[in-house]
Amino acid sequence: MSSILGVEGLTQQTYNILRAVRQPTSSEQEFLESRQFIFLPVEAKTLNEIVSESSEYFNRGTPNYVKSQPNLMMSKSPATTIALNPTRLFLPGSIPRTSDYPISKERRLTMIEEYSESSIQTELPNAKAIMPLATMLAQADIGFDRRMGRPLLRKECLGQVLDITTNAEDISVGRVGGGKLEVTEQKERWVIFWEREVRQLVGAMPVIVFV
Repeated sequence: MSSILGVEGLTQQTYNILRAVRQPTSSEQEFLESRQFIFLPVEAKTLNEIVSESSEYFNRGTPNYVKSQPNLMMSKSPATTIALNPTRLFLPGSIPRTSDYPISKERRLTMIEEYSESSIQTELPNAKAIMPLATMLAQADIGFDRRMGRPLLRKECLGQVLDITTNAEDISVGRVGGGKLEVTEQKERWVIFWEREVRQLVGAMPVIVFV
């Protein structure tokens, strides 16, 4: 089914799931917690609201970048609770070994759907792994940091998100070099930070929602 849907179909499918989300049941929560998942609340707020409220948490260029992108500025998550595994944030094979062999958004969406069907829905039919919105991933990182005293996304690692720019460029959220959270156009590349080369890694980082 995934190969038939293509990137637009997979993206729309994810938005349809987000419109139907609910809070997890106690049994769903207990099952996933027994498998090292943690649960984090997500508020019904736009990315612009999150960045404005916690501007010191983000890379200094992020506020202006978000405001320059209407798609990003108004992107809003439903109020819900998401689950993720902080010890296995990225799906195996979703981070390219070199920038010469990039991995497409369609491929990452497909990987997440296959993971959902094979590893999540077999035990919890009404739980689904999805590619998150930028506001969801930003809120998850902030919430994890407040709870655990350390950020969810480590340096040089970014998760691809569902949002796209006004010019249809892919978006990722994470950290490069300086350690503050960044929302940026996705680029599999090396960047120069404090006179050293840092590889910017982008991968598929699924979150679990409940419908």
